[in-house]
Amino acid sequence: MSIENNKKIEIKDKLKTPNRILAMTLMILIAVLVSLGPLLLRSMEDADVWQILFYRSVSWIAALCMILIFKYRFNILKNIHAIGKWGVIAGLLLACAQITYIQALNNITVANTTFVLSAIPFLTALVAFIFLREKIKLFTLLMMVVAGSGIYIMVSGGIRGGNAYGNFMALLTLAGFASFPVILRKNRHIDMLPTMLVPALIIGLVGLCVKGNDLNISNNDLILSFIWGGVINGFAHTLFIAVSRKLLAAEITLFMLLEFILSPLWVWGLIGEVPAKDTLTGGIFVIFAIMMIAAIELFNFNKKQQSDISEKTVNDRRILSNEEIEVAVKNINENNKPSNEFILTKNEIERLIRKDMKSWIENYMSKTFKKSLEEYFSQTNKR
Repeated sequence: MSIENNKKIEIKDKLKTPNRILAMTLMILIAVLVSLGPLLLRSMEDADVWQILFYRSVSWIAALCMILIFKYRFNILKNIHAIGKWGVIAGLLLACAQITYIQALNNITVANTTFVLSAIPFLTALVAFIFLREKIKLFTLLMMVVAGSGIYIMVSGGIRGGNAYGNFMALLTLAGFASFPVILRKNRHIDMLPTMLVPALIIGLVGLCVKGNDLNISNNDLILSFIWGGVINGFAHTLFIAVSRKLLAAEITLFMLLEFILSPLWVWGLIGEVPAKDTLTGGIFVIFAIMMIAAIELFNFNKKQQSDISEKTVNDRRILSNEEIEVAVKNINENNKPSNEFILTKNEIERLIRKDMKSWIENYMSKTFKKSLEEYFSQTNKR
C-alpha cells in the first residue's frame, strides 16, 4: 500500500473515531493549561530565570520518567536510545527554544512573545521547503507575507521601545520551535516522547551550571516552577502528543492559536500587563493569517471528503447478476438509454464482455476450426 493511501486511511480513521469530540475537548483544556505558563512566570516572587529553568526541569524530568516507565515498562532504555543523533539534535533545538522563550518573557510583554511565536506554522513550512523540498501553496505563501508583516510591526515597535534583546530572544525561540518538527518529520522513526528528555536534561544542567549553589527560592516559586515543569511541560505536552493523532493538522493549528491568544489575556486581566499598540496591531496580522490558513485547509478537506464519499458510494454498489446485466443491456439496445433500475459499472461491463467472448470461442470459433480441419483432411484424402 502506498504512503498516500496510508495517509488517506489515517485521516479517515481520525474522522471516524468515536473519541473525536473527547479529543477536541482535551485539546481545548490542554491549550488553556499551557497558556498559563507566562502567568506563572509573572507570579514568581524573587526567583530568577536560571533558577526557574532548573526547578522546572527537575519536575519535567520526573513527570517524563513516570510517563515513559508507564508506557515502555522494561524497554524504557531501549526506546530512549532509539532516538539516535537526530533525536538529540531535535532535543537540543527544543532546549535552546525553551531557554530563549523564558528570556523573551522576562524582557518583553507576554503578548509580544506569544504573537511572534504564533507564526511557528509559517516558519515551519518555510524550513521544510528549504531542507525537505516540501511545496508551499500560493495562498500559504501569501499568508506568510501577511504574518511576516505582523512580526515586523511587533519587532520594530519593540526595538524602538528599547526591547531589542527580548524581541531577538523571541525570534530565536520562533526559529527553534519551527525547526524541531521539521527534524522529526525528516526522521519519522524518532519517537517524540523520549526525545523530550533531551531538552529537559539540557535545561536542568544549564541552570545548575549558571547558578551553582545559589538555588534557594521561596516555596511559592518552587511550587509554581514544579507546576510549570511537571504538570504543563510534562503531562500536558505528553497528552497533546497523544490527542493530536486524533485530529487534523488545521484543527491542531487552531487549538495552538487558542493558547497564543489566551496567554496575554491572563496577564492582561489578572496582572494588568497591557500590550503595546504595535504588539496588538502586528498580532492581529499574524492571527488573521493563521486563521485563514486553517479555515482554507478545513474547507478543502471537507470538500475532498464529500467527493471521496460520493466515489465510494458508487464503487460499493452491489454487483449485478448476469441476468440483470442482460436485462440492462437489452433495455439499452431497445430504448437507447439505461433503465432507472440498473446502471452498469465498469466491472459489470467487463463481465458481460468476457461472457460474450467465451460464448463466441465455444460456439463460433470451435465450429469454424472444426470445419477447417475437415476440409483440410478431405482434400488430403483426394490427393
